[in-house]
Amino acid sequence: MTRDAEAIRCEGLSKHFGKLVALDHLDLAIEKGACFGFLGPNGAGKTTTLRLLAGITHPTSGKVWVAGQDVTRNTLGLRSLIGYLPEMPAYYDWMTGREFLRFTADLYGMQRASGKTRTEEMLKQVNLTQDGHRRVGAYSRGMKQRLGLAQALLNRPEVLLLDEPASALDPMGRREMLEAIRALKGETTVFLSTHILADVERLCDRVAIIDKGRDGAHGHHRRAPGPARPLRLRGPVCGGRGLGGGPPGERAVGHLRQDGAERRPLHPSGGGQRPGESQEGASP
Repeated sequence: MTRDAEAIRCEGLSKHFGKLVALDHLDLAIEKGACFGFLGPNGAGKTTTLRLLAGITHPTSGKVWVAGQDVTRNTLGLRSLIGYLPEMPAYYDWMTGREFLRFTADLYGMQRASGKTRTEEMLKQVNLTQDGHRRVGAYSRGMKQRLGLAQALLNRPEVLLLDEPASALDPMGRREMLEAIRALKGETTVFLSTHILADVERLCDRVAIIDKGRDGAHGHHRRAPGPARPLRLRGPVCGGRGLGGGPPGERAVGHLRQDGAERRPLHPSGGGQRPGESQEGASP
């Protein structure tokens, strides 16, 4: 992959908080237009990575480029090129949803007329047009997350950074949020942080697994009709242990399918199946 084709690139990216190593020499290259899943347990370093990509915090060492910008040198230039939705977005609860988006448009320096038009477009895109007049303090958690997504998309970003956008939502809220993200395919590069494998299955075409601040494995999610295809993950395995409980350093294979009909957990390769499980008769 050439540099011109990359939306995000990290080289040896590390972040320390005193003696705590939150991120340890992360290397990533993500092509433009991809929906990239960043998968890992709570405390693995996902939010730290996103904050580094957004230029909110600075790395202890290493380099990172987002949308062609060296984040360590040009955070101001980066802000007009990215959208960022934190896990717990904060709002002025006394504002209405429509007022909040117009306020955000003002911060981006949009002309009043274009900001008003873009606000209505975003409310429609995240299915909040009928609730735009309500105060944000009266919104449900799912509505607040969708408003946050609208805010992150307001400036038509080249790269969209999403930190656990659906993890704390009820089933209906999750569905609405994931469908809104799915609709972005082809419009922008999406970097999706999550600890939920099903979200990666449903949305992403590439995935990396992080654990204890280290990139454990990475690979492609191959989408195709019919039987599930294997997701082959390359690289050292998370935390020095096999992803399916196997020995350290063992490669991993997971079966994923776009429609989510088959959701077998990741397990060590070696026939691509669990001990005592036939290829055809595997349980989901």
